[in-house]
Amino acid sequence: MYRILFVEDDEAIRFLVSKYHFWKQSDFSVAGEAGNGKEALALMAQKTYDVVITDIRMPVMDGLELCRQMKRRGYEMPVILASTYSDFAYAKEGMRLGALEYIEKPYSCEKMEEALEIARNYLEQNGDRQTEMLYHKLLEVTETTGGIAAEIIKGEELRFQGQTLKVRATLEKQLELVLEYMGKQAPWIPVLDKMDVCIGERVLTDVERVLQELRYLIDRYHLEKPDSMMVRITTIISESVLQEHIQDIVAEEMGFSKDYLAKQFRGKIGITMSEYCMRVKMEYAKRLLKDTNKKVYEIGEELGYTTVDYFTRLFKNYTGCTPAYYRKYGDVV
Repeated sequence: MYRILFVEDDEAIRFLVSKYHFWKQSDFSVAGEAGNGKEALALMAQKTYDVVITDIRMPVMDGLELCRQMKRRGYEMPVILASTYSDFAYAKEGMRLGALEYIEKPYSCEKMEEALEIARNYLEQNGDRQTEMLYHKLLEVTETTGGIAAEIIKGEELRFQGQTLKVRATLEKQLELVLEYMGKQAPWIPVLDKMDVCIGERVLTDVERVLQELRYLIDRYHLEKPDSMMVRITTIISESVLQEHIQDIVAEEMGFSKDYLAKQFRGKIGITMSEYCMRVKMEYAKRLLKDTNKKVYEIGEELGYTTVDYFTRLFKNYTGCTPAYYRKYGDVV
């Protein structure tokens, strides 16, 4: 069964399309719904989908920007764009960005079936090549853990490659994070209780289970090297210091939920992500106070604080002095 993510800002239309009678006879199903591109990306970070059907005109993030973001983040599932005839120029832009097909609104069973048939052909033609690529990525990751899991996969190679496996961009992204975190010279970590389970089953055909195993090893035994996930998070925060909702930006860039990242961050850094964001903003404010002639309220507004009093209070709690004092005398000794 192929899983569809349906992106449409009109809730009534989403409901009607999800009730189309042909879903019962089809090997496609609407597995997720989103009201705009931003919501769609959040769902992609949590679950896997085979096809995306998206409206072009939507608030917050439209269909074209969704296509751009998917391309930038490495999502390879086919995209079907939907819009009115007057938006055909936008549809052409979407095709240039990699969309597979375009259907004209209003939706109908016939239009949907035709577009999904094209998507099915695409998935079938690309499935074998992507399965081969993912197999070798899995093998590379498991070999960094010492070779036992890799030998199990090699033993199941024929069965693994003979199965139908839909490549999921989210899982590939997690694989890359695992590789980056563990490095090519990562030592073998003897987790006998976990490995015994794998050896006994002799089956590693479920990609998600392999990834969960590797993430379990990482989270529990912490390889002795800088935590690249934390490095990436702090880098994103520093680069987004002037943006609103920084934690949402981090979650989107990393491809994990905010709750998961917040828990990981506090456990490894020792403070909450909100506290860290505030510290980054205060350090940025210190630079502006020293290097520019901007007024205190202007700096506060630039950093997203609605009142100068609130900004001043945060700054004083962080540095021990007011912004005006810091500009004149520097840090409190």
